Amino acid sequence: AALRALGQLEESRREAETLGQRLGQMRSEREDVTQPLVARLLALATEAREAAARSDERARGCELQMLEARLELSREQGARAEDAAVGLASAAEIEALRGERDRAVRAG
Repeated sequence: AALRALGQLEESRREAETLGQRLGQMRSEREDVTQPLVARLLALATEAREAAARSDERARGCELQMLEARLELSREQGARAEDAAVGLASAAEIEALRGERDRAVRAG
């Protein structure tokens, strides 16, 4: 019985050693798989941050272009309003001169 127990103990020790080796192998395989995945995830996160920064930069550029266009439009509208005011003043002056001329012709 003692010899049989020793045999079972030895078999259990070999089985535990085999399982320990297999566990070490599995851990190594897990590391072999995990490390590239982590590296890829970090690379993807970096790419996403860079893409977001580029997108923010493009958005700021578009906002700047929009503001510049609004400024140009405002200037153009201001110039048109100024031209219209000068035109109205000139028309009023012309009408006043015509009125004076017509009065002078009638009086004369």
